[in-house]
This record gives sequence, structure tokens and C-alpha cells, in this order.
Amino acid sequence: MVLVSLLPILIVILLVAVIGTYAFKSNKKRHRTPKKMKWVVGGYFIITLVAAVLSYTVFPAEKTESKVISKEKTSQHDEAQSKIINSAINGKLPNLDGVFTEKESWNFSFNGKDLKISNKDEQDYYANVFVISKPTDDGVIEAAHYTGKIIIDGVDFTERKGSPHIYVDEYTFRIKAPEHVYVNFTRFSEGFAYDQFTGRQSMFSRSYFSVHGNEFILLKVPKSVRVNGDFNYVNAE
Repeated sequence: MVLVSLLPILIVILLVAVIGTYAFKSNKKRHRTPKKMKWVVGGYFIITLVAAVLSYTVFPAEKTESKVISKEKTSQHDEAQSKIINSAINGKLPNLDGVFTEKESWNFSFNGKDLKISNKDEQDYYANVFVISKPTDDGVIEAAHYTGKIIIDGVDFTERKGSPHIYVDEYTFRIKAPEHVYVNFTRFSEGFAYDQFTGRQSMFSRSYFSVHGNEFILLKVPKSVRVNGDFNYVNAE
């Protein structure tokens, strides 16, 4: 099995050795004939062609196609997320469309008058909490988890992110960390054998920014409920 996987590499090495030996012997002579020069150029072309064909044999059996997000687009996502978070901290929650996605939502029956947001030192996870006071006393606390795009080296991993565990313990609103997500990913590029003729820039020569994804919890509480703790009241625009 190992020998089969190494076969493409062995073939390329063998071709390089044969043509390299021939070129070395040709160098011993002071002058090269046009015929021998054609052999050298033709040999290089054959190696390049074989390498391009065999490169497809090392692709994984199952692969997921991912559109690579450009450096400029990644920077735009980062700036848009920061702008909304900063605006919300100052009391105004802008339109979230295209920037933040609602990952999960919860409804909790609540008949109390005071709600405490659990302190940072009580949590093993922290996210901004924004609170909207509803116009009526309907006895329901609505909670939603929002996250921005998570982009690592140009690849979007937003769908992989989980939501925190949220619950109301008597008169305390608690937020606990989501499960860890482990992701292994490998990039495949056409490589030099292909790029040198197409003029395209290799994937590995490009640089990408990463956006780790801002997130927040949005609470909508009944009109008469007083909220205490680490949060910001906001008005939705």
C-alpha cells in the first residue's frame, strides 16, 4: 500500500535521473548539438507533463471543495463585524443581515422582576450580551446566539462553530461554553507543473487574513424585568 502511494514520486525521480544523467554526459563536450538540446528540452517537458498527470493521484478519496475568500473580502468581514459590535456597545444595534448569523435561539418562561447575568468569573466562556426591553410583559425571555464569519487562511469555517449552552437558573441567566470543535484541513494546489504554463498564482504563494468571528447573545426581556450584570442595553435600528 505504501509502495503504491509512492509510485508517482518514484516515476518522476526515475525520469529526472535518466534525463539528468544524459544532460551531464552532454556537458562533458564543449559544444552541444541541436539534436541533444532538443532531447534536454523534450525531457523537461515530459517530466513536467508526467508530474502534472500524477499529481491528481495524491488527492484524497473524499474531499470538500471550498471557495477561497480573498484577503480583501476577509478584511471587509472583519471590519463589518467590529463596526456592529462597537455600535451595540454604544446602545444601537444595526441591521445584522450579511454580517452576523443567528446560530441558535431559546425561549424561557420568566415571572420574576430581576434577572442577573452571570458574572465573567462564573463562566468558562465569554460573549457580549446585549439586552432589548420588550414593550410588553409577556413572561418570556427570548435569547439568541449570533456569530460572524470565521475565516482561517481564506477558508470559511462558520458552519463548524457551535452555540454556547444557555439556561435560566431561578433568577440568573447563565452561559456555558460550547463543545470544542477540532478541524483538520489540507490544501491542494495544481502546483508548479500546472501554474508555470497558466500564469496563475499558486495557492501557497498567496497570503490570507483570518477572522475568528465576533459573537454575542441577544436577550429580549419583558418590559418590567430589571437586568443586572455585565451587559449592554440596546435599541434595534
